Amino acid sequence: MAWPKFGMVCLLMLAFLVAADFRARAQEGSFEVEITVEWVRAVEPEIAGPATRLESYDRLAYGKGRFLRLEGKSRRSVLLRLGNDTQQLVRLFDLPCFDQKLFASGQQYYFGGVFSKVERNSTGGIEAIITYANLSEVEGRFYSRQAKEFAARTEQMRRQNETILGKKAPQASSETSAGQVRATQPAPVPPAATPPADAKSAPEPDGAKPGEKEEEDPNEPPRNRPVLKRRMGEEPVETAASGQDSSPGVRGASQTATDDDVVIYRRRDGSRRPASADSSAETRTSRSEPDASDRPVLRRRPAAPEEKKEIDGMVLVPKGGVTLGSNQPEDTDKPLHRVELRAFLIDKYEVTNEEYKQFCEATGHAVPPCWVAKSIPKGLERHPVVQVSWADAADYARWAGKRLPTEAEWERAAKGPNSYRYAYGNAFDPQKANSTTQKAAAVGSYAANEFGLFDMTGNVSEWTSSLYLPYPYSESDGREDAKTAGARTVRGGHHSSDEPGSRCLIRKKELPDHGSPLLGFRCARDAR
Repeated sequence: MAWPKFGMVCLLMLAFLVAADFRARAQEGSFEVEITVEWVRAVEPEIAGPATRLESYDRLAYGKGRFLRLEGKSRRSVLLRLGNDTQQLVRLFDLPCFDQKLFASGQQYYFGGVFSKVERNSTGGIEAIITYANLSEVEGRFYSRQAKEFAARTEQMRRQNETILGKKAPQASSETSAGQVRATQPAPVPPAATPPADAKSAPEPDGAKPGEKEEEDPNEPPRNRPVLKRRMGEEPVETAASGQDSSPGVRGASQTATDDDVVIYRRRDGSRRPASADSSAETRTSRSEPDASDRPVLRRRPAAPEEKKEIDGMVLVPKGGVTLGSNQPEDTDKPLHRVELRAFLIDKYEVTNEEYKQFCEATGHAVPPCWVAKSIPKGLERHPVVQVSWADAADYARWAGKRLPTEAEWERAAKGPNSYRYAYGNAFDPQKANSTTQKAAAVGSYAANEFGLFDMTGNVSEWTSSLYLPYPYSESDGREDAKTAGARTVRGGHHSSDEPGSRCLIRKKELPDHGSPLLGFRCARDAR
């Protein structure tokens, strides 16, 4: 009887070893790393070598730990304790919007994200930093979409570098010395070896021997290359100082010049002269190109600073145009057209529950059906009010001495002065707005757009004053008549919207007596 039991034990041990080997092989080729007390101690900066740490960075990480505390104000983080070791900690950043009452001291939570670094904190403990993190009370390997995309993009770039170099690409270290950085920079392009045709007639610089080449300052841009200086507030054009060769003359400058541009030539001695009709004529008489000792510089007049104004919790949106509609096949709101608008004021935040409560108490208006015993649910005072109809929103706006914004005003305010696809930019990023979280957040929980307005993308959709009519938009076609019956236009995505549904151009149709947990509003007013 002993032999069968011994054989069964051997089989179990063999199966365990095979499973462990399979798991090790699977983890070796994956992007995952399990954050444990032993693992954090192994990659501690004072112990592990650079190769070990670099191989571990930017990988999808998962683990479990016991909650210690929340920290930070502008960028909050969650601190967990690994195992029973109070010196081995993990800090989670970039968590999606969550209810802080979820956490209980000492309770175990499971996390996932991207492992960024290990550092020693002020108390001497070792912290593993996890970004793009998710947190749950349920066991399992889970990561945010941003974490998966980051890890996949990092691995793809590494493989591309290996293909190009024909060997394993070295990964950059944050501890690289300044000398190493300088060594990897390309050397400055030497001056042309062939002298110009009129080199004999050109005077020799002071202190230079005859026949000797003048040494040019490597920090100066190459001669006869246009230098484009943008208006204040714009990004500098890098191609002006690039090392690629271009055709002689000022052809590169003329391709980007406008009526506000002034082209000047910088002489070798530092003096400058503007490009006028007389100087151009003189240049063309001697040769078809500007003097080789001059360097064209394209300068633009500085633009007037944009006016920013805030009045009683409302932000001034200056007069200007907004492009409505879309020319994409998958979009139904066509055609693409431009609408010019007067300056107007619009609420900085969505109307909150506590603000709506003041209106109800002052007027005897009915409260939203989602309130408990006609009172705001605890902890939701600064959340946007929802389940209000178009008529409710219009009544509140009249009581506050305001009005609902038109859908054209709403889209201009959401897109900002640069007419972005989303309130924060042209690339979808749920970390910058309350999108795909399935839960509303307090107003102002995410950064404002360039007009200084919050939650124009995500959180809750918003009522506008406009009837839902086909484009093109026109204020004179009756769509802004508050007395006309018909469906009204709802603008903007909400906390459950996906990437296409979060765009500023999205418009939806709702009956004026309809209220939804995904629908709120903000007010507007004419600028005096």
